[in-house]
Amino acid sequence: MVKKKQKLSRRDFTSLLQQGKRIHSTSLSLTYLPAKETKLGVVVSKKIANKAVLRNKFRRRIFSILGKNLTLIENIHIAVFTKPTCTSLSYQDLQEELEVLLRKIHSKR
Repeated sequence: MVKKKQKLSRRDFTSLLQQGKRIHSTSLSLTYLPAKETKLGVVVSKKIANKAVLRNKFRRRIFSILGKNLTLIENIHIAVFTKPTCTSLSYQDLQEELEVLLRKIHSKR
């Protein structure tokens, strides 16, 4: 589980969007920036799911996966953006896709 201290603030989020590097997959897009501590954010827009219940479900799933993989993402700020194809993925597929992106980030550092 990701603690509140590990979530991105608005200030960190805007600097991440301006200065961060991006990696894309078929249903996720990831923006990252090396930092002193690990902070995470997840964005699920209304284009993905119109109901807040579904958006929060995807957000919780992604935070859960990120929490399990904290060893891969030490000292980095990460924002995960979902794409419309994300809605058709099962939890396992979403986990595999996100872990592939995290390994790419880990190997680039």
